Amino acid sequence: MPVRHRPALLERPTAPVHAGRGWTIWLPVAALAALPVLALYAPKALPGLVIILMAPALSAGVRESVAWPRPSWPIVAALAGFVGLGAASALWSIDPATSVAAAAKLAGWAVVATVLFTLRPPPSARGADLGARALIAGFVGALILMSIDLNADLAVLKLVQVGAKARAVLYAHSLNRGATVIALLLSPVVALCLSRGRLLTASAVGFLALAVIGASSSATAMLAAIVGIVAFMAVRWRGGPVIRLLAGAMALWLIAAPLVLSAGASGAWAARLVPKLEPADVHRLLIWEFTTDRIAERPVLGWGLDSARRIPGGKQNLNEAIRDRFDAADYDYLKRVFANNVFEALPLHPHSLALQIWLELGATGALLAAALVWLALGAAAAAPSRHHRASLAGTAAAGFVIANLSYGAWQSWWLAALILAVAINLALVREPAAAPAQT
Repeated sequence: MPVRHRPALLERPTAPVHAGRGWTIWLPVAALAALPVLALYAPKALPGLVIILMAPALSAGVRESVAWPRPSWPIVAALAGFVGLGAASALWSIDPATSVAAAAKLAGWAVVATVLFTLRPPPSARGADLGARALIAGFVGALILMSIDLNADLAVLKLVQVGAKARAVLYAHSLNRGATVIALLLSPVVALCLSRGRLLTASAVGFLALAVIGASSSATAMLAAIVGIVAFMAVRWRGGPVIRLLAGAMALWLIAAPLVLSAGASGAWAARLVPKLEPADVHRLLIWEFTTDRIAERPVLGWGLDSARRIPGGKQNLNEAIRDRFDAADYDYLKRVFANNVFEALPLHPHSLALQIWLELGATGALLAAALVWLALGAAAAAPSRHHRASLAGTAAAGFVIANLSYGAWQSWWLAALILAVAINLALVREPAAAPAQT
């Protein structure tokens, strides 16, 4: 019986590998070296880095007359359906202009991802080797700089951000975005080390990253790094079945998140676990409660793409609304904190990808997003080597954790970080047999 080929995300036709020339090699190498440090100190510049990387990709594609790839039509249909639903949501959105603008931005990012994922021919062995070395060096450099900041009163960050506010707590939190991007890049960096036969280097980089991220103020980044590495190791050990399990869990979460988070928040109050949490975590529970209540009001199509920041009641200060819930002595600390600070019911976004999709696009958007995740990770299961499969799975797992605990789903810097991480996996992670022999 013939073996049926499973299509990748966007398949390239077979093309010779070219050596490349001049700037089409050195510009990506320089960008890869700068990426981790730029993510740490200027994460909002990542969209610009994506645009810079598009130039050599387009140049190489045009110069070598590379044919456009054959797409995996189910993935394309799910992605187009999601973006199309976002655009159509302007018809019922509470802010139609914002929904149209957000849909146009998502469509633009989809085109950018297609160029970086598929148009450029596979890099030459020299180009891939230089790119891998540059990324690993930049990654280790970013960890060293972050370690210096965490142990020397944020000296590097204060030097970089000359005009920033001087309070240390604000400086510490300003490293969080960079910490999450470093967590996102951890799997491809480890895969690049392993595919080159550098087990000790991979282990050292992994432990250093976990130690530095763990010392930061971003619990989300630490959780993402751990989940990503666990997924990496599990897929490297068991392969396809683990990826399918991971894909199923992610898709199920996108569908069931409102019910699970609503029940979890109610259970935390009922079991009196809330007094044991930090105020920021209690605020997160309250945001999720408010969001699930609004989802229940428009469960099928939602309130419109990118409407989270304009949901009625979202700017309400929770101090008065939850005063009666602080009804015992063990709530005294939280009561004081909430009384002296502003905690909005929904500040900008729900801090959860799944809830934001449900809130803005309803069950229809959640089903399309779940289908897209299932199909994309199914394509990752067809990657050419175990390092490649493991790296894609680790990146997806880390990104999914971050997306469901922090940041707005459509923020440009975050979409750029995701695209860059996937592009690195597709362009640089090679078969172990392609690695240079160790001496």
